[in-house]
Amino acid sequence: VVLANSDVDVTVSDIVEGKGSLSFTSKGKSVTKLVATVVDNASAGANTNSKVLKINFETRAFNAGQTSAAMPKEGGNLKYTFSTNVDYKIEFPEWMHQTQTKAVQEHTIDVTVDANEGDYAREAELKIVDTFKGDVMGSLNVSQRGSFNNLYLLNEGQMGTNNASLTRIDPATWTVTNSWFATVNNKTLGDVGNDLVLTDDCLAIAVNGSNIIQFCDKTGKALAQTEDVPMCRRMVADAEGKYLYVTSYADDGYVAKIDLTSYKVVGKCKTGYEPDGVVLYGGKLFVANTGGMAYLGKHGYEQTISVINADTMVEEKKVDTGLINLYGGFIQNDRYPRYVLVNSCGDYNETPAVSFVFDCETETVVDYLEDPSTYVASYNGKFFTVGSTFSYATYQYEYFFHTVDMSTGKVDVKDGIISDELSQSIKSLGSPYGLFAAPNGEIFVTDAVDYKNHGSLLRFNAKGSFQAKYQVGVCPGHFVAD
Repeated sequence: VVLANSDVDVTVSDIVEGKGSLSFTSKGKSVTKLVATVVDNASAGANTNSKVLKINFETRAFNAGQTSAAMPKEGGNLKYTFSTNVDYKIEFPEWMHQTQTKAVQEHTIDVTVDANEGDYAREAELKIVDTFKGDVMGSLNVSQRGSFNNLYLLNEGQMGTNNASLTRIDPATWTVTNSWFATVNNKTLGDVGNDLVLTDDCLAIAVNGSNIIQFCDKTGKALAQTEDVPMCRRMVADAEGKYLYVTSYADDGYVAKIDLTSYKVVGKCKTGYEPDGVVLYGGKLFVANTGGMAYLGKHGYEQTISVINADTMVEEKKVDTGLINLYGGFIQNDRYPRYVLVNSCGDYNETPAVSFVFDCETETVVDYLEDPSTYVASYNGKFFTVGSTFSYATYQYEYFFHTVDMSTGKVDVKDGIISDELSQSIKSLGSPYGLFAAPNGEIFVTDAVDYKNHGSLLRFNAKGSFQAKYQVGVCPGHFVAD
């Protein structure tokens, strides 16, 4: 036997009438395929019964244009096409299943991906394994979304220090990336981050002190910014991600409409003085007017919610709520979006802070709560509220914790939120600053500590049990998640 390939050892034994055994091993890094045939040898001389064993070596080949695939939480079907010249087997993760293989010149595998019933995103490799060698020739990395995939936290920063920042958290590994935007773009967000909105395509960040709205994609890369909405406050985007609506304290108060394709202001509507919170329901904007600068003496506190046609940007009416200074909590219910929990700060003196539930369907106040709702989160049809008031007599804060269930269409208020452990943890913080319920029910609370150094983020599970604490930016206060 003559070997043309010095990387291979061949052993031949007892080849008789095309029957026998043959084996080979690779001595080098190159991997080869053996094709062996037994044929008549017409030139064998006197021994006409002799046979010739022909041995050919081919370098193993594997090609695939696709190396990764992204699947939705609901699962579905995908195709993986590759070519190879060796026998192979397929190794599937437990949540993927082969439905069909077409073995032509190219091999096409039809794969069914199960729905992801878990909270977090997952990924795994579909592997193509060389049957003889046992090694992986190629693979397809499949990622799949869960109910909770990314958490973004806007750290407001200390006023006048230009240190607003964005933190990104990966719930699959609980990796916390602080100064995420600055790291990606080599520039800071600006001064005083005031609100954060997420669409399918981008993040919008209102930077109040710098009078800009910054847009970036989900990798953190800056897309655009606009300075056309000075003194920008709160924001809401439509479900299609086509328009962004922003409240502004400028020009005695208005709402701006921004086209998210051009990032240009395409409409404005006058509101009451110092508009703050804004939600969108049934094609209408509902804007909380505060009159928060009443202390300057030019006007009094507002007590109205402006109702604005989001298409035409024309105010239809102002609803008198009977309560002043609608600043702070202005959160839409996650399951019943017609309901909004609204905080009234009062005048910080004789008029106490309280809160109420507003119905966007009937454009009326449903019911009042005796206590403030400074921080509000919503999950599974319930509002979780944390209210605080400061006593100048005792120089201490008093906290109020309530769960407001809207499942019956009535305001069902119960004391406490989820667990005593969660409530007591919030009370123990130096400066509670933010409250958020993730899509899977986990609760996040932030602590601004001293308002000038790094703040803290506390994570609790859906039952209100403490899980972990993370260091984040200065004055962490605004969340979005997908």
